[in-house]
Amino acid sequence: MKKQHIALFVTGGIAAYKVPLLVRALIKAGHDVRVAMTKSAERFVTPETLAIVSKAAVLTDGHEFDHPEHVAHVALAHWADLGVVVPATANTLAKLANGLADNVVTTTLLAMQAPKLLVPAMNDQMWQNPQTQKNIASLVTEQNYLVLPPETGLLAEGYAGIGRMPEPERIALFIESLDDPRLRGRRIIVSAGGTKERLDPVRYLTNDSSGKMGTAIANAAAGAGAEVTLVTTRQLPVVPGVTVKQVESAQSMADTIDAEFTEADAVIMAAAVADYRLSTVSDHKLKKTDATSGLTLNLVQNPDILASLGRKKRIRY
Repeated sequence: MKKQHIALFVTGGIAAYKVPLLVRALIKAGHDVRVAMTKSAERFVTPETLAIVSKAAVLTDGHEFDHPEHVAHVALAHWADLGVVVPATANTLAKLANGLADNVVTTTLLAMQAPKLLVPAMNDQMWQNPQTQKNIASLVTEQNYLVLPPETGLLAEGYAGIGRMPEPERIALFIESLDDPRLRGRRIIVSAGGTKERLDPVRYLTNDSSGKMGTAIANAAAGAGAEVTLVTTRQLPVVPGVTVKQVESAQSMADTIDAEFTEADAVIMAAAVADYRLSTVSDHKLKKTDATSGLTLNLVQNPDILASLGRKKRIRY
């Protein structure tokens, strides 16, 4: 993405404490960043903190009229090439969906003609509430907002659920992807992670592959505009544009990739695929017979996924 003026709009959710890290990531990527925040957001992160990391004054309700020579929220709306509401609370989503403008964040967004991105973060029940989903749908279809959905993870309430704000690095990656057309219209398959070959219902053979490299490749390809299918043994965060196909064994990975291959323009094999599997998987836990007995495993070769695809390929990348 070329250097842009990015306006961050911080609203009153606990995830606001992560916003300074996002500011730093965007500045490091070469962008100019300015911040506006609601009074509620000031309870989680101070305007002074955001002013220091952004190297620019923060627009708040208490200081909107510090410079009467211009209308501050309109000036910020004109300055921005992109607006990012982060975290976007359920309350702010409801206000935006209904055109309310009762603070510097909502008034600026109402005046802004540049593209706008929502990064929702809230409790899982609030996110799944039909009214919240209706508001999101309205903002996308009627006002052309973009949305980076929340993730599933540990929430402020102390349990795991959907509603967690993506980490700042992922938000920055998604923002970088918004203006990168290099792979637009291409379909790419990426494999990731180490396969598991079952011995019995509780044990398996595997390797130490984390799946991070393949997932990073998938995210980068989606960031460049591609439609990506990630066939993986791991569960790692992905950006919109990546469809995850969860697999376990080499055979299931081979079958899944084969099913997607006909429509793909490219395949990137970053997975650590096991060369061998057990010839017969036990349907019960294998037990030792005595203190001195060993265990002999009869292994057979797994399919060579790349060789199989090579026999089917047409002209691709």
